Amino acid sequence: MYPVSPSLFTRITERLFHASPNGVLIYQSDPADAVGNSLTLVLVNATAERSFGPSPDLANQLPPDTIRQVLRTGESYRQEMELYPVGPLTPVFYDVSAVRMDDCVAVFYSDNTERKQLQARQEEQAELLRTIVENGKVGMTLFDVVRDEQGTITDFEYVFTNSVNAANTGRTVAEMTGNRLLRLFPGIVDTPFFSTIIEAANAGDTRQVVVPYFVDGISGWYDITFAGVGDQVLFTDLDVTKIKQAELEQQRQASFLTQLVDTSMSGIAVYKAVRDGQSQIVDFESIMFNPAAAAIMQESGDALYGQTMRQRFTDENYPGLFGQMVRLTQDEGTFRNEFYYISVDKWLDVLGTRLDDGFLLLFNDVTEQHQRRRDLEQANLELQRSNDNLQQFAYVASHDLQEPLRKIRAFGDILLGQ
Repeated sequence: MYPVSPSLFTRITERLFHASPNGVLIYQSDPADAVGNSLTLVLVNATAERSFGPSPDLANQLPPDTIRQVLRTGESYRQEMELYPVGPLTPVFYDVSAVRMDDCVAVFYSDNTERKQLQARQEEQAELLRTIVENGKVGMTLFDVVRDEQGTITDFEYVFTNSVNAANTGRTVAEMTGNRLLRLFPGIVDTPFFSTIIEAANAGDTRQVVVPYFVDGISGWYDITFAGVGDQVLFTDLDVTKIKQAELEQQRQASFLTQLVDTSMSGIAVYKAVRDGQSQIVDFESIMFNPAAAAIMQESGDALYGQTMRQRFTDENYPGLFGQMVRLTQDEGTFRNEFYYISVDKWLDVLGTRLDDGFLLLFNDVTEQHQRRRDLEQANLELQRSNDNLQQFAYVASHDLQEPLRKIRAFGDILLGQ
């Protein structure tokens, strides 16, 4: 891997700053203000600018006293706030946190609106379930089983349905009562709904299934329960389309993150603390290595996951490393330094940060960069040595030439005198 120049690293850092999904405002204190009362908003990342504009209103900022408190005490601050960004007329919920960074305070805005909305939907659905139990206001239908002469189930007839089920299907109660299921919804015959209701009717038991239904003018996901009772089937349904959509989105995001880790050019390793009976950390077990980590470490499979940290990085070969990882796990800090990995004779640029009850390492092979730096230092030493030799030669040459010059000057004076 080739070394990253300072200018490129600066551009990458700036790009990451503005590409962050969280809004970030950076405040800086006046160096001449010893008590930190003077604060200036100096940086607004692209996400915050899209939400609040290049100069956010004071209503969308933390109170100045809060920012000063963080600056003076160094204690982080966190609160959920209901704000009104540029554009939307409805409030947006943010998880707002502030941390001190030297003479600056960074304020992070994480949009929690979707989580709040999902939480609100889940609460609404929970309330709906309570209402179902208390008032019977749930999609509910009672079917008569329709069989042919051989006793095979061919259809179901609506004996009763309530307004909730009717609304879910886009029909009216009067239209459905006494009608046949396949007459109203012919597309249902090829769906899990129809096969499951037949199973419940034949077995005389209860079946529960979450099924998609995108035919007959209906579009959504439904949590359905069938209870076979004699030659009838009681059917209840709950629309879970929004929850299912949220689950599918979470799965998509998880798949994306997995792909991102697997395709990263940087090695990524995750370790989890191993604790004794007194809850003291005695080692770290390996949890995850991405393909780049396996390539850099020149190991795979059992060789990667079969060793704990102290087995891989022994105290004899890496003194102080275990203690550093314990402090990293306990103090929620971060570190970055160059690390010589003896096993593969490589220099690694390592960034470490706490992750749950353990830590995450992000590392890159900088052996070539490290060797070039050593070669440059050696070349500088050789150049300095050459310069010293030249200066010594110049001094000797200058001193040795002084005597002949004096003699020439003396003879010249004699000739002039004659």
